Amino acid sequence: MKRLVLLSCLVAALASAQPHKRPMSIDDQFRVVEPGNPQLSPDGQWVLYTIERIALDENARHATTWLASSHGDPAAKLFLAEGDRSPMWAPDSKSVFFTRKGQLFEQRVGETSAIQHSHIDGEVPWSWQLARGGASLLAIRSDEHPAAPGATSDVAFVDEGSNGQTRVAWDNLYRYDLKTETLTRVTQRAWSIDSADLAPDGRRAVVAARPDNGRNTRWKTELFVVDLASGTTRQLTHNAAPESTPRWSPDGTWILFNAVRLDRWELGNGDFWRVDVATGTTQLLTPKRTGRFSGTPFFSPDGKSIFTQSGYGTARFPVRVDVATGAIAPLLATHGSARASSWSADARTFAYTYQDFATPPELYIGNVDDRGERQHRITDLNAWISNDLALGSVQLVHWKSVDGLRIEGLLYLPPPELAVKKPLPLIVHLPCGPGCGWTNTFATKNQVYAGLGYAQLSVVVRGSSNYDDAFIRANKFDLGGGDRRDAMTGVDAMIARGIADPHRLAVDGWSYGAILGGYTLTKTNRFRAASLGAMVSDWIADYGSVAYYSNERWFIGGNPWSNPDAWRERSSLTHADRVHTPTLLHHGDLDTSCAPFQSMNFFVALRRFGRTARLIRYPDEEHDLRQPAHLRLRDAQDVAWMQWFVRGIRSPELDGDPSTLVPIRDSAPAAPARGRRPSE
Repeated sequence: MKRLVLLSCLVAALASAQPHKRPMSIDDQFRVVEPGNPQLSPDGQWVLYTIERIALDENARHATTWLASSHGDPAAKLFLAEGDRSPMWAPDSKSVFFTRKGQLFEQRVGETSAIQHSHIDGEVPWSWQLARGGASLLAIRSDEHPAAPGATSDVAFVDEGSNGQTRVAWDNLYRYDLKTETLTRVTQRAWSIDSADLAPDGRRAVVAARPDNGRNTRWKTELFVVDLASGTTRQLTHNAAPESTPRWSPDGTWILFNAVRLDRWELGNGDFWRVDVATGTTQLLTPKRTGRFSGTPFFSPDGKSIFTQSGYGTARFPVRVDVATGAIAPLLATHGSARASSWSADARTFAYTYQDFATPPELYIGNVDDRGERQHRITDLNAWISNDLALGSVQLVHWKSVDGLRIEGLLYLPPPELAVKKPLPLIVHLPCGPGCGWTNTFATKNQVYAGLGYAQLSVVVRGSSNYDDAFIRANKFDLGGGDRRDAMTGVDAMIARGIADPHRLAVDGWSYGAILGGYTLTKTNRFRAASLGAMVSDWIADYGSVAYYSNERWFIGGNPWSNPDAWRERSSLTHADRVHTPTLLHHGDLDTSCAPFQSMNFFVALRRFGRTARLIRYPDEEHDLRQPAHLRLRDAQDVAWMQWFVRGIRSPELDGDPSTLVPIRDSAPAAPARGRRPSE
């Protein structure tokens, strides 16, 4: 595959100043290796983790599983081959269960061959959990046959029987006996199971389930206790709010779960609650929580502490929650992203990955009594980055939005080796969501832009998670209003501080970032270029294909019949004639979250009004692109688009003459007059 040459003049200048350092290229992104899914053995002595390497020349990803001592000696060894999945430690820490070609296998530590346990016909269970004694496993499995008349496995009778919008089968619990190698069905329910947990006694399970597969009915999710011997179920919660990630307490008397509130379905970060198994009485455990919990919680053996993944602002870190008081204590002091996913049986050690904008991802082992930023490193997969590349820097910046709300963002600056002069061209990155945000990670594409001399601002707009609930609800019934102004006041702040050049501004976003970006382009002509991926341009047209409940309940209000003016007003397609920014659009052809026609309609409208636009469709891709060749093409096109329309620098990746991208005339916006801020 032809290697991409990025801004050769800057690379040459950098090489002359510091020959052994260069900016990150687009192809460099695909050399970065991130350890994933770390699984710490119950005794804390070993850790399993996956390594996924991208082969651009094959347009493929290759994932393998490695085994390392948690003390770093001996060195890591390949443990499971490509295609082996879902590793799970045996309770004695001497062997690992995993799936291979749809069957259950077991391999002992120190050995290279595995024992096959199961010989299951049909679809393999998609979730396994080993009983505490190690004699059996709890499994969740989708039914083989859809429960809709005349349906087949690849046809969905939408919202009929077991059929949802895309899924066509119910889920049920199964029990697999390792001694007899038999899979026994436990439940016979018409439901969709979101998650399940096995009780300490191995005789019961708790499931979070709902009676349909609908995309807009997660509020129907309730908790049920299942007797594994008889298959009888007992509903534990009864409300109009969804519960998630249920976990048994060590003594088996109560169950932990996550929910925003219990009286109604509400927008929020979520709290920990407990429900008494015998009485069904519920209690809020974390009343003073800020930020957001994520991942699977883990109990200390005495049941007094809960360990989980959390975060506040742009940082992510593991925390300890005191069950008695609800107090939350971070286990790592960091401004980056430390993601813990596995704990030893005694809850003293944990495995986690760490990264920030200056630090590529690596695997670490932490101790709950040592709260340093980074503890014992296990991997060194990306040493070439610090040896070869000049990296940009990041800082957390703040400003006030139009209504006085304090907003923050991650400001990325070029490597100091470039010695660029301010003010700089600025790219504004808008977040996905609503309800997402930005995290301080080793963002490789941002490093590419930094190496090209751009400043970048990732704006944490109102409506983002990992702050307090007031912030996540601050854009209720104001989609594209306050959050858009948060971004634009951020641009003003960077200009006022001498960082950004007001004549060289650009914006990009994916999913909601593209939705907000498209709507922003209808309100201002300040940006000289835009890249929008997987957008929605017409809320009314997308009513039936997305999670419309969020728009009805929280973001727009009402529906296209009761409140049509608001649904049209918040749609960028309604105002496409106002857009003058050269716009690059991306969309996967199999996207079921934001329908592909949304980008097509916006593109056609822009071309109809004589605007500069390009739409790239990606076959066999869903909402997020996965194929390496498509990711590389997208990034190369984005960089070339920004270089040409923001800075006038031509790249070979921008095929053809840019003036041919518009059928009537080139509509690149004129630079705003100096000394005057363009209006929104």
